[in-house]
Amino acid sequence: MTTDMSQTKWHGVPRKEILWFPVLDAIKCIGCELCYVTCGRGVYNMVFPARKAIVESPYNCMVGCSTCAVGCPSSAITFPPREVVHEIEKKYKIFQEVHKEAEEKRNKRLPERSCGCSTSKNNTCVPTVKK
Repeated sequence: MTTDMSQTKWHGVPRKEILWFPVLDAIKCIGCELCYVTCGRGVYNMVFPARKAIVESPYNCMVGCSTCAVGCPSSAITFPPREVVHEIEKKYKIFQEVHKEAEEKRNKRLPERSCGCSTSKNNTCVPTVKK
């Protein structure tokens, strides 16, 4: 069962306020199931016996993703223009939140570098003292 992501937030913006999701033309759909198999977020389901894809969970779509449309051999899947995402970025000034999320991600991943040093919070090289 697919998790409903409609109540989540995208960089602080309620997902339902972002009109980014696929529109599927059932007439053009050839039932190849590529969208259903490829989408890792459970946006699609298949209807039988017609073997047609449907958009079952539109808000599960990752904002800005259009992989399914790129791969669709019959061009049955379309998305809004990318400007929809850019307008949301501007309207909600998301980059302060994005930078905070990036810092949290870096702090979780502080990798050891090939030179043998660790990294500090600002991602600069800090030599490791060997005892």
